[in-house]
Amino acid sequence: METDTPVRETERILTDEEAAERAARKEAAREARRKKKQMKKRIKTALLIVLAVILVIVAAFAGFLLYLQKCGAEYDNITECVQSQPMDFTQRYTFSSADKTMSVKLDKNDLWWLLYQTGAIEKLEKMDTALADKNIRLSGMGISTDNNALTANVELTCFGSVRIPLSANCGVSVDDTDITISVNSIKLGNGWGLPMNFVCNRFDVEPSALNVKISRSIHPFLNDLTQLTVADGCVVITMNATDKLFAEALANADQAKELSKFGIESPAIAAVVEAASGTGDTAFRTALDSFADANAYADFRTSALALGTADAASAYMSNQDYAPYIQRFLPSLTLEGVTSLNSELYSLSANREQLLETLATNVNTAYIKGTIGEPKPAEDTSKDSKDKKKTEAAATETAATPAGSFVSYTEGSPALTMESMSGNNWASYSEWITEGDFRVVYLNGFPNVSVQIEKAKEDDASEKDKKKKTEEEASASETVASPEKPIGLLVRLKDGSFRLFYHEAALKEGSKTDVQFTIAHIDLDSAAGEENMALSFIPSVTYTAPAVTPATEAAPAVTPATEAATAETPAEQDGAATTDQAAA
Repeated sequence: METDTPVRETERILTDEEAAERAARKEAAREARRKKKQMKKRIKTALLIVLAVILVIVAAFAGFLLYLQKCGAEYDNITECVQSQPMDFTQRYTFSSADKTMSVKLDKNDLWWLLYQTGAIEKLEKMDTALADKNIRLSGMGISTDNNALTANVELTCFGSVRIPLSANCGVSVDDTDITISVNSIKLGNGWGLPMNFVCNRFDVEPSALNVKISRSIHPFLNDLTQLTVADGCVVITMNATDKLFAEALANADQAKELSKFGIESPAIAAVVEAASGTGDTAFRTALDSFADANAYADFRTSALALGTADAASAYMSNQDYAPYIQRFLPSLTLEGVTSLNSELYSLSANREQLLETLATNVNTAYIKGTIGEPKPAEDTSKDSKDKKKTEAAATETAATPAGSFVSYTEGSPALTMESMSGNNWASYSEWITEGDFRVVYLNGFPNVSVQIEKAKEDDASEKDKKKKTEEEASASETVASPEKPIGLLVRLKDGSFRLFYHEAALKEGSKTDVQFTIAHIDLDSAAGEENMALSFIPSVTYTAPAVTPATEAAPAVTPATEAATAETPAEQDGAATTDQAAA
């Protein structure tokens, strides 16, 4: 039994070692399996992270694309904007008399219309064609004036489907020749700022190509432009109002003043007449104040153009450089309106001047026939008490006649009135002139106011022929102006100036007895006219020849209307006038 025990103990020890080794191997195997599991887990985690990143990138890109699809502004239908009805012109204009300026509002449709007129849209179309080579198209464009800022919105479509909305904040500047709309900054979508150089390089365009220029020569008014702003959803152009606004009226100042003489009024006439009187600045400010009603401004422009000739108005209104702008920005200013007013103004002027000429003719004819003249002392030729009473009554009436006035002999020597000379047409005069604006005057030294009729020899004529000639001469004598004291009709016109109407007489060609008369007139200065109107006797107006034109200059043809005349004061009058004074 003892011999077996050691053997078994040894075997036990060996077994323990083996067991330990085995245990170690098992542990190593477990560790290896654990590490392998850890490695797999790490790889799996890494793969999951990579996949997550990829998914995030894809989602972000998809989100970005979705963002691009949904962001951006509304884009304009350019054709509809260009063809749209313009805003009511009464809402377009603002005038300031304080700084003498005019402001014009331009809405989005006006801006597109201007871009079309100036060829800028064609420029954009060419840019679109150039971008097409890079698989990029201009798929949308719009203009915004929100928040008092000018913004241009552009949509680019890349590779047929990728939409890229861009917005450009624009500035407006003015130089001597152009109005420039320039790009100050560019944003992607609703707010991601992009460097200008990056955008220009990416799309291969020069920064200057993004600017739009509008020439100031498109309309004369833009030459006086002083400021451009964005307000109330519009681009507001402010310009000097007096230079161009009143240019047409001032160019026709002479016509305006002539029309005003006959009581013809219009907004332009009033402003020009005041300006001519030395109150131009006040007149312009008053006119600008009246333009608070834009219709008054339209009426002013119409009347200003109507002052000129119909041909000039037609040339201006049909000028293809200006006509489109007139039609859009001041549609109530039309060629039909201008020509109609032109005809109305000058027809009325001619009619009223003709009325004065007719009145002067009637007065002159009555004077020649002896039915009017200076008051004559009544002669006592009565043979009975009845006739004597008539004579005394006539003398009393004559004595009551205002000093310095003519009387009508055919009506019992009452004071001469223009109403009685008007031929029942006084209503045509009284609406613009009064009795107190007329006075009969004598003419002194006026050329061609009388005619010397040569009497034919009648020695060999028969009694019948003599009688006939006598009748012809008598008839002629009734139409020939008085060779001793020819008269004229002095008229205070509506504007306070004075015009003297008279008749020039001449024998008809080839005749010794047949006299023809032509009406003529000269203008007197206001001081001389008022002096003559105030004299207590019938004044005598002395003709003064016009100044001699230097030999180096072409002498203008002298017409009665341009001849000068001076009214003499009582102390300076000639013998005839002195006689008149004594008689008075």
